[in-house]
Amino acid sequence: MINQIQEIQNGYQKVSQIDQPPRFGDVFVSPDGNLIHRILIEETRGKKVETLDHDIPEVVKASLVVFDKSSGLLTNFDLPAEEIDIPLSTQSRSVFVSSVGIHFETKEQENEDRLDFRVFGVNTS
Repeated sequence: MINQIQEIQNGYQKVSQIDQPPRFGDVFVSPDGNLIHRILIEETRGKKVETLDHDIPEVVKASLVVFDKSSGLLTNFDLPAEEIDIPLSTQSRSVFVSSVGIHFETKEQENEDRLDFRVFGVNTS
């Protein structure tokens, strides 16, 4: 069980514990059902937000674990937490899975009229 306080305000999940214990995020499954993706959040720290009077938790270290159901192969690798948005909440639009891999929204957006994503895929051949 995770020791954290969560409340919903205006449809958004508010997490109030800054230093959270390592834990797995939500399960993401490829469209063909063959690849199962899980994000392991390994470390968080406080991040100052100008519009708030308190810090919010920010992921600073995370890994991606991918299980290939057809081969039984388990793969894991570190994620570049400084470059991509790794959500603490399972209700996030910044991560999704497609047939080419798992997509993470990048922290630095080049154009305010579109969202940029970075894709991580596993070679299954």
